Formats: sequence, C-alpha cells, structure tokens
Amino acid sequence: MNKETLKQAFSLFFVSLILACAAYVFHDKGESEKIQGSATFGMAAGELDRLSTIQIISDKNTITLDKSDGLWLLREADSYYANYQNMNALEDFIKTSKILRAENLTPDEEKKYFSQNGRTIKLYSATGAELAEIVLSTLKAGNDISYAKIKGLNGTYVIENKINFPTDIALWLQQPLLNLQPDMIKNIRINSETFTRENKNDVYLTQNNLPYNANKITKPLELLLFTKVLSAQNFDDAKYPEQKEIELTTFDGLVINLTLYKGENDYWLKQKISTTTLPTTAVSDYVKNNAFLYDYWYFKLSQSTGVGLWIAQ
Repeated sequence: MNKETLKQAFSLFFVSLILACAAYVFHDKGESEKIQGSATFGMAAGELDRLSTIQIISDKNTITLDKSDGLWLLREADSYYANYQNMNALEDFIKTSKILRAENLTPDEEKKYFSQNGRTIKLYSATGAELAEIVLSTLKAGNDISYAKIKGLNGTYVIENKINFPTDIALWLQQPLLNLQPDMIKNIRINSETFTRENKNDVYLTQNNLPYNANKITKPLELLLFTKVLSAQNFDDAKYPEQKEIELTTFDGLVINLTLYKGENDYWLKQKISTTTLPTTAVSDYVKNNAFLYDYWYFKLSQSTGVGLWIAQ
C-alpha cells in the first residue's frame, strides 16, 4: 500500500468515526427529547386500578403497602391502615409525575443523591406482576423536583416530585390516634373517679364538688400519636397486669374509652369510641365511619406520653 492510498484510508476512517459519533449524539438527543414529558412510572401511571402493592425500600427499612377494599394497609405494621393524606399524595405522585429531562451527574453527585439518599419504589399488580420501578433520590434537586433512575431507561432523570417520603414507619400509619381539644370534653373518668362540668368554660368538679385540674390528662390528648400498632391477635394483654381506665365524654355526645397498659419499659393503649344516648348527627357519623380504626387494635405510645398519662390523676 503506497503513501497516497494510506492517507485515503485514514481519511475514510476519520470521516466514518465522525459520522458514527454524530449519529450517536443525535440519536441520544432524540431519545432524550422523546421521553421528556412522559410519565415517570410509564403505563402504570394510567393504570392505578391495577395497582395492588407499593413497596418502598431504603437502607433503613422496607415499607410495603397493600390495597384492600379500596384502603391501603401497611404490611410491616401488622397491616394497619396507612395514612390517608400520605397515600393520596403518593397515588397523585405516581399518576402525575413527569420526566423533565435527562441529567448527567458526577460520581460525587451520584453518591450524594443515590448512595446516601436513594429509595427504590416498586409497583405491583394483584397477580404480583411488576408494573414499574424507579430509584428516587429523597434529597430534592430543587423545588418539587428530584433525581430518579427509571427501570428500562438508561441514565439519570429529573422528575416532578411534590411530596416527601417519611422514613419512619409510624408516620405512614393513620395518625393521630386522638385529636381532642380540651374545650370539647365534658366529663372525665379515671378508673372509679369522675370529674365533670356543665359548660366548656367551667372548672371540673370532683364527686365531692372540689375543683379538679384536668390539664395533665387532656393535654396529651390534643395530639396523641403512637409509635407502633398490633392487632388483637398479636397483642397479649396478660403481659400487662397494670392497667388504667380513662373515659372521656364530649359535649356533643362522643364517648372515648381508653385502656392504658403499663409494661416494664413500655406503654400501650386500647381505644374504643361510642356515643351517648343523644349524640349529634356528626358524632354518630364519626363513630360509624371511624370505629374500625380502633376496634381490635393496640397502640404503643412513646415513653414520655405513656408516663404522662399513667401518672396523671
């Protein structure tokens, strides 16, 4: 091969290389533009009726949400009811989140957004078929946007994400256990002692007509949260011989019965709601629609809340 032929061969090689690179770049750009605006969760975004299980996996824990009769249950919490607000936000995220653009992250950024803050979200149908999977960075990339890796697509993408994902399992449960304002309470019974008043601005009186300060009982009940829940079949009340009964009656006819169980280092609560003989219509509807959240369930309280309710007289 002479010198001139060799030069021509090299020229053809470089031209071919440039054309190949250009084709790759334009193809890659075309693919990127093609998926912009498409659903983050693909076809699953439009098939929420097929969605039966959502699994959220992080280094801290796994959260498995199963749909039953239109309600979401948290498998790792004895299949107690998931928080309505969280689940509405999660379903909305799955349904509406869009891919905004592809993003090239440096190795340090990859570690920051995914190794330390990554969370895998998997969607399944009732048959167990996987409908979609993404790895979401819980460290936001900006206002209402996050980085994500999407199964079936190469690279990293910026997606729409307007919600935060709690890492604590208790925050995925239907909370609070009780949200009762002190001025709503008419009567208080603690074991065999009763304290009552006629109007919300009156002082409570004991059975001997002595004034009673109810703050120690009513204050924790303004926003009563729990840290764990067990179904009746998995809770052994025989392990908790020390118990305290608290009954609260509101001015509009709601009756709340609380049984506090004291263990060696823990406190559990059983709650039951009912009505007086003449409740308001709103209270009757509330009991009818919400009793299932408390029947057959036992709720673990934080140490501070449990101690506070236990020592309150």
